[in-house]
Amino acid sequence: MIKFDYDKNEADELIIEFKCKNCLQLSKTDSLEIPKMDFDNYTTTKHSFEHKCQCGACYVIDIYNGLFDNYGVIHGVSSKEKDVFVHEVPFPRYNKDTIFIDTISSFSRIKSIIDEIEKMTNDNKNLVYSLLFLNLISIIDSFIKIYTEPIILCNNNLIEKFAVVFKMTRGNTEEKKQKIRDFYESKSYQSVSTQRKLLEDVFDINVTIDDRIRIFVAIRDVIAHRNSISPSGYIHRIKKSQLLEALSVAETYIINLSNSLSNFEANLYAERISNRK
Repeated sequence: MIKFDYDKNEADELIIEFKCKNCLQLSKTDSLEIPKMDFDNYTTTKHSFEHKCQCGACYVIDIYNGLFDNYGVIHGVSSKEKDVFVHEVPFPRYNKDTIFIDTISSFSRIKSIIDEIEKMTNDNKNLVYSLLFLNLISIIDSFIKIYTEPIILCNNNLIEKFAVVFKMTRGNTEEKKQKIRDFYESKSYQSVSTQRKLLEDVFDINVTIDDRIRIFVAIRDVIAHRNSISPSGYIHRIKKSQLLEALSVAETYIINLSNSLSNFEANLYAERISNRK
C-alpha cells in the first residue's frame, strides 16, 4: 500500500494520481470527498472509495480525517510515495467564480516578492524578475481562459460564433463544444491578436488593450522559449522598473476586462429572462 498526506485546511475533496501496478501508467481518480472530522468525540473518520484504472485494474482508497490524522492509503500497490500526486480541491473550487480574486491575489503576491528580491545578488535577482515576468503574462492568459470558457459553452450562439472565428465549423453543437474545450486546454490567449478575436469577434466587446502588452508578450516568448537569449546574441534582463510597469498594465487590463465581461453576462442573463416571458 501507499500512504499519502494532504492539507485538510486547503482541501474539501482530493484527486489522486498514482502509478498503476498493472499498466505502469499514471491513474487519476475522480474527486474524492474528505470525511468530516468528528469534533464531538475527537475520533478519526474514514471514507473508502473504489477506483478503476483505465486498464481495468481496481484499487481501494481510504481517506482519514481526524484532529491529528489527515492522510490516505491506496491499497493494492507497492510503490514509493513520490509516485503519488495529491491534488487538493477546495470549496469553493478554483474556477470562474473565484478567478478575479485569485488573479488580484496573484498580482499582490508578485508585489510582495519584488520587495524581497532586492536582497539577492544581481544574477539571482535577474532570474527571479524573469520568472515573475513569465508568471505575469500567464496570469492574463489564465484569467481569460477560466473566465470565458464556461460563458461560451453555456450559450449556443456563442458556440457558433467561436466556431466560425476560430475555424472549427464542422460537426454538430456537441462536437463543436468538445473542440472548444480542446482549444482552451491546448491553446494560449497570450497573443493580443487572439485576445481581440475572442473579445471583439465572439463576445462583441470593445476592450482597450494597451499596446505594451504586445511587447510584454514578445519579451515573455524570449524568456520562455530561448532562456532569455535574444536572437541578436544578448541576454534579455528584466529590471525591477520593467516588471512593475508590466504589473500595473496587467492589473488595469484585468480589472477593465472583468467589468466588461460582467456587463456582458448581465445582458446575457437579462436577454434569457426576457425570452422566457
